[in-house]
Amino acid sequence: MLRIIHKVKSSSGSIGAKPIHELSIKLQKALDSKEEDEIALLHEEFTTTFQKLMAEVSDFKTSPHREEAKKGSTIDGN
Repeated sequence: MLRIIHKVKSSSGSIGAKPIHELSIKLQKALDSKEEDEIALLHEEFTTTFQKLMAEVSDFKTSPHREEAKKGSTIDGN
């Protein structure tokens, strides 16, 4: 799991997906220090945020009006 989180952290930082990037940093630290309660909480939040990001990416890819799809996006934390 730690390798996956590290890859998501790097990729999300590269594309400006701030919410998932910040969660990845927190989750990686919790995994490194083996904080079981914190891992469980962050894993749930990470999963929800990641699913939202993937839905936005999917919506963006299929949108005929990509510029309009960018408005209100949570990819960059706005």
